[in-house]
Amino acid sequence: MNRKKYSDNIIMWLTQIVTSVKLGGKLNLNDLNIHAENFFRDLLNRIYGLNLENINFTKGKNADTIDLGDTDKRIAIQVTSNDSLDKLRNTIKNFTKNGLLDQYDKLQFLIIKADRKFSRKTNFDVEVDNKFEFSISEDILTISKINAEINNKSTDEIKTIHDFLEKEIPSGKVSPTTANEVETIIDLIAYLSGNKLETVPEEIEPDPDGKIYKRFKDYSRFLTEEYNQLVTIYKSARDQAEQKFGLDTARHLTITNFLRTKSDYFLRQTENDPLKALEALVEYFSSELSTGEKEYDEAAIRFYLVDELIKCNIFPNEQHIK
Repeated sequence: MNRKKYSDNIIMWLTQIVTSVKLGGKLNLNDLNIHAENFFRDLLNRIYGLNLENINFTKGKNADTIDLGDTDKRIAIQVTSNDSLDKLRNTIKNFTKNGLLDQYDKLQFLIIKADRKFSRKTNFDVEVDNKFEFSISEDILTISKINAEINNKSTDEIKTIHDFLEKEIPSGKVSPTTANEVETIIDLIAYLSGNKLETVPEEIEPDPDGKIYKRFKDYSRFLTEEYNQLVTIYKSARDQAEQKFGLDTARHLTITNFLRTKSDYFLRQTENDPLKALEALVEYFSSELSTGEKEYDEAAIRFYLVDELIKCNIFPNEQHIK
């Protein structure tokens, strides 16, 4: 339980970092100033067991090329919110041009924003005398990647990182006005995946047509319109949230089981009225997530539940209820 608490809080704080970069928050991460460089220096040292130093203090002439460096393990890192190919190529070019290969064997980027998928065929033209190669899969670090690295550690190691973030991020909380749709869905997923029931969900083939247009035919127009209105706004947010959370098969099954059981309860309570049951579900999860520290995007919660209804994980058919 401690491990889950630490992990959930870490996800919340790492998401806040990305939001701060996007919106310009209290950490001033948009400018990536000295405070932010030191913050990431200390965070990466704890995660990867490095001894990174802030290049602005130790080797100022190279500060335009790299931000952090560990000369013992010969790793250099640039912390940036700019993931354009031109930015990456120019940094790599300056890295080799300024003779940094004499000190470092590896250059990595920590990109502080929502993950961007790079093609493995992207050419950075970075091979220099067979001494230096840049790997897209290994040398571009993102918030979701470092979260996955954290989750692979022992509970004591996770606690160390948790305590550092709790101390460094203002109040250890997200301001009530900054909880966006991605944060909302991440916290909803964290809540759902933490409520494990004893029964194992039966594998079913999703049949949205049968559910929406047959079982709930009297409500089909409303449900489809509801989904179509929300999907364009929140589909991307859900995809980002699941990627950042690192949703695996075991947690997905836990979520599926909990949603089927809980939604069936509300459907029975509302005498098989899916609209009333959906409203009750939204209210239930909004209440469960509310801790006084955040104001959640209720529409994001609603989309997640409607999306799961379409996937047949909400209001299961009678034959699939154990």
